[in-house]
Amino acid sequence: MSQFNGIINRRDGSFSLYSEEIDITDPNSKFTAPNLYYSFNEKKCGYCVAGVGISKEDEKLILMGGDDWAIAAKSQGFTNLSGHFAGICIDDESIQFFTCNSGLRDLYFIIKEDYLFFTTNYHTLFEVEKPQIDLFSLGGRWLLYNQLQNHSLFLNYPRICAGQKLLFNRKTGSIKIYPTPTFSYREHDDEAGVVKKVIKSIYQTCAVLAKSDRPLELSLSGGLDSRFLLNLLSTGEIPFSAHSFGNGDNLDVQIAAKICSEMGVPFKNLQPAELTLDNAINDVRLQTQYSLLNHPATNQNNLYYYKEVTKAGSPIIIDGGFGELWRRQFFYKLSVFGKKSNIDKDLFHTLNFFRHHRADIFSADALAEMEKGCLQDMQPLFHDYPHPSIFGIENWIDLIALKTRLPNYYAQEQTMIDGVVTSIMPFVQEYVVKFLYSFPLMYRKDSRFFKETIYTMEPRLINFPLVKGAVTVPFHLGSFTSRIYSAISTKYRKKQLRGVDFENKKLLLLKEYAHDLSSSDVVRNSLLLDNKKVAKVLNYYNGDTSKKGELAWLITMLAFLEAPTI
Repeated sequence: MSQFNGIINRRDGSFSLYSEEIDITDPNSKFTAPNLYYSFNEKKCGYCVAGVGISKEDEKLILMGGDDWAIAAKSQGFTNLSGHFAGICIDDESIQFFTCNSGLRDLYFIIKEDYLFFTTNYHTLFEVEKPQIDLFSLGGRWLLYNQLQNHSLFLNYPRICAGQKLLFNRKTGSIKIYPTPTFSYREHDDEAGVVKKVIKSIYQTCAVLAKSDRPLELSLSGGLDSRFLLNLLSTGEIPFSAHSFGNGDNLDVQIAAKICSEMGVPFKNLQPAELTLDNAINDVRLQTQYSLLNHPATNQNNLYYYKEVTKAGSPIIIDGGFGELWRRQFFYKLSVFGKKSNIDKDLFHTLNFFRHHRADIFSADALAEMEKGCLQDMQPLFHDYPHPSIFGIENWIDLIALKTRLPNYYAQEQTMIDGVVTSIMPFVQEYVVKFLYSFPLMYRKDSRFFKETIYTMEPRLINFPLVKGAVTVPFHLGSFTSRIYSAISTKYRKKQLRGVDFENKKLLLLKEYAHDLSSSDVVRNSLLLDNKKVAKVLNYYNGDTSKKGELAWLITMLAFLEAPTI
């Protein structure tokens, strides 16, 4: 697994460091795990990194291996690296914990008596101290699209991420946490040049990954982001294959297969596990363990798919995640309808554009605290970043999406994936994102950048429609017309597929499990939930489908509360 954990004695500075219960400070250790790098000498000085690093020297990218991490550790040169990682660096004087700027990997701590416990996987802390849910942080995770600040979901488990560092002084026992680096950006005047540099930087990412001795695989869907990457890979000289996840009748799978057939790209589709009661419950438990309430119970946990990918070898995966950033898709309604409240710093009104309904199941007291947390987390967004009237509201929105969604929505799954396979998202690398705020807005809107690049480089790809939810839309449609077309098509498709509702099938399988969870002492005594609201959602099983959309989220929360040590 791509993880480590350990204990520091604050009195004498001694420590232990493990990965999967193996002492990795042993200079003779031969232990290996995916995306784990470490090296220690006889004095137990050295480093350990969980994740993936990409360095840039002049115009050359380097996918970091053990020797590269050793050099970075010696010089403490972690600030300018791209990729996603969390690490520890130890010398005679201090123990330093560091995290990547993207926020895609994090570290959790417990300070208890004379000891500092640390881990890249918060579950390892459960045996040390029972976690206590922070209602302020829960508010952002449950009531909004994503949490707006990077605080831990647990009151007693401090978290660092997004470039934060924690320094332990081995001589004095003192602990100091360094904040996330102050945001800064550089404007680039040459708009045409910026567009070319972005294309070049994304392509270079794919090219440096291809230099590894492992095969390169593109996660391909029917959407635009992965198709843009396919376009770059196909027009270069990079050997690669593609895969998709899902049933054969899934539109993403069908479009991806047709594209690869046309382009001559080796392709495979990985089918989901059979939908049985055991598999359905296992999915819920995996979501509870890895997603921190980011996904409903009806979603299949992707850990299964990534394990399937590795059965044929150990590839490096290129993932189109967060491509929306380059086509102005995040918080779309805020950019259209919320400009005035945003510029006026109207916290209450602006917050409404970040809201996302999951399930109305909490007690009035808990909900009040959660609402306070949302409002509190909103305030720094106006204080810590350039004002929208100067920076531009679209730039401000994309900056907020980048700074809040990567650490609080994507990070948990990235940690899970790193334990199985190497997977990189080119669109969010530091050397790519630095161009975002000078990137011409007219190219980001209506997906113009991606579509025009595809038109120019590989026009065959425009002949395939784009998948949007459960329907396809013509490639040439802009964002607004695409939304209208998709909404109309979705209503028609639902009528056609009434007899094939896989979400409903999974919910029915989970009926007894959901009732058992809701009646457990742990859940009933939590004081978080309103039992009447919970019962109303569970009435789905008695024929009342008015709350069907909330049931999967309820099961997720029930399983989270019922987890053995929550």
